[in-house]
Amino acid sequence: DTLAAIANALATYADLPEASKEPVDIVETVRRGLEVFDKDYIKFESTESKLIAVIDKTQLTRVITNLVKNSVQAIEYNAIADPLILVSLEKNEEVVRLSIKDNGGGIREENMDRIFEPKFTTKTSGMGLGLGMVKNIVEAYDGKMKLYNNEVGGVTFQLIFPIPS
Repeated sequence: DTLAAIANALATYADLPEASKEPVDIVETVRRGLEVFDKDYIKFESTESKLIAVIDKTQLTRVITNLVKNSVQAIEYNAIADPLILVSLEKNEEVVRLSIKDNGGGIREENMDRIFEPKFTTKTSGMGLGLGMVKNIVEAYDGKMKLYNNEVGGVTFQLIFPIPS
């Protein structure tokens, strides 16, 4: 029932389990997270074949599935003729950058600042907790989250994590 679903979502949001920080292969974790989507327009590329970081695998998977689900919904809602979601992972000296870029409908400018607020949503279903939760998880790892509309339509979410030395 709806009340239980709301209570459950709020509990999940308010009380994320204590992150287990252990060495995880981010490339493998992202690849596995994408397997739950049966969409051939989701592409994955990585500059590394293996990339170990100290992070909670469950939380990282939750971040990926949440962002990709949003992209899938944007593409389907806007009935994009030639859909594409590109998930890319790259490493440079100091950071790991995970980008999720889609060619869905994009985000209206007036919603850009509100998109991470708990309970803010432009969808007809859901709690609007997803992006707030994603941002909390990213920041718990001293990461940054950037979001911008692409020139050709759609959005790019960029998650930037420092590489522990």
